[in-house]
Amino acid sequence: MGVLEDVRYEGVDLHPWGKFDGATRMVYSLLFHLIDVGAVAGVLWDRFLTRSQREVISAGLGMSQERARAVVSFLASMHDIGKLIPYFQSLEPVARMRLGEDLLADAGRVVEVPHARASMHAGLRLLGELGFELGGNDSPAVRAAQCLGGHHGRFLQLDVDGAASAHRVRATLGGPVWHGLRRRYTRLLWHLFGVDDAPERVSVEAAVLITGLTMVADRVASQRRYWVPNAHTPSFGAAEHHSHARRQAEEETERLGLARFPLDRVPFTTAHPGLVEPNALQASVIQELPHLVAGRGSGIAVVTDAMGAGKSVTALEMARIFNEHCGTQGVMWLLPSTAAADQAYEVLDRYVRAHRPEYAPVTLVHHHSDLNESYTQQRLSPEDTSVLDGPPDGPFADDQDGLVADDETEYGPAAAGPDRWLRGRDNALLAQYTVTTIDQAQMAVLPVRHSALRMLALSGRTIVVDEAHATDAFSQLQLMRLLHWLVRVAVGGVITGG
Repeated sequence: MGVLEDVRYEGVDLHPWGKFDGATRMVYSLLFHLIDVGAVAGVLWDRFLTRSQREVISAGLGMSQERARAVVSFLASMHDIGKLIPYFQSLEPVARMRLGEDLLADAGRVVEVPHARASMHAGLRLLGELGFELGGNDSPAVRAAQCLGGHHGRFLQLDVDGAASAHRVRATLGGPVWHGLRRRYTRLLWHLFGVDDAPERVSVEAAVLITGLTMVADRVASQRRYWVPNAHTPSFGAAEHHSHARRQAEEETERLGLARFPLDRVPFTTAHPGLVEPNALQASVIQELPHLVAGRGSGIAVVTDAMGAGKSVTALEMARIFNEHCGTQGVMWLLPSTAAADQAYEVLDRYVRAHRPEYAPVTLVHHHSDLNESYTQQRLSPEDTSVLDGPPDGPFADDQDGLVADDETEYGPAAAGPDRWLRGRDNALLAQYTVTTIDQAQMAVLPVRHSALRMLALSGRTIVVDEAHATDAFSQLQLMRLLHWLVRVAVGGVITGG
């Protein structure tokens, strides 16, 4: 049966499950969840990524931005193809009862394989069939498969001739019926997201940003409030659901405050209330820096002056200039201590609000941000604790989320709307304007979970490293590693001060 038949009503088996709500016993089709995440990724490409980020990914894939968008949406949709295996489908008996007799008969011996790892192992050959070159560790198929395996936070080692070999996949991930359905899902997603050709290469920088974008898209589409209504009123087929998913993704991206917003150009005294005019340093920056950035592009600017001399205002003016000329938007302000971050938050929040945008998400990210009364009054309790997205523990617990999926837990203040999501955990780093302690940024270059999401959050805007002299030797080493990465992932500029 061809892909054109599969997209229609009853064209392909929709019974394998991707989400299950233990409270209501609600089951959501895996294929529909894959389509949801791919659709969200496409909207995030349009509304969340900056021009500079899109250029890095497109160059890393060696194709135009339009074609790169299709490939990124497709790869994001493939993130959970590893749920189409006997082990995952048997985790919940109620959902397993939906499976057809052909899949049940072909399950064989059920082997415990976490679905993120299964997505990487199964996806490697499936991507190869679509034209992704399969060779060494830097080949497009290997790097793209690692994007699939890394969507739960860690890049996994891929043994092409071992665990990911064709015979091991057949032995651990189901028989030919399971593999045939995974292939049909893959080709259907390739068709729905309009991919023409596989990329001839996948750079490291592109792979990191694609993985980070997939993490964000998965978090958005995994919210209980997002998918449960779709489970109550399922679409007739994949094509109809894809059409609905695109509209839903646009609405949710806007609701969560993930859409980038421009700040209107305002006079200096309006942007910085309380100042009558720029001082000598600020005036020099406003006059001279635009020509330098326009001619040379992004770079590192160092600001040194006495305490209280207006370095913060100078940095904000520099950030505005870098963003205007480098295809970036927003500011991430890094400080060595929580007390300094609390003070900087008030400065940045006042600066953004002075431009009077319709919605101005400015987040404060450190372990005690909930104690800052100017930032938030209270913290909500976790939600969505009934959603099953994998086993709670076991030998592969580090490879995937547990019984209560971390990607589906929302924290935030008592306010309604996007604040509840944007102020949750490392989601807060995704806000266009962010103040944080420097350790939160350094984790983007450390082997910790969700480092790719942090790198995505850092890229595409101007970074201000304040009081850089106050960091210890270890922090300075990690800061140097971070600076090397930031050059590669298209920040507007890096501003250091002390």
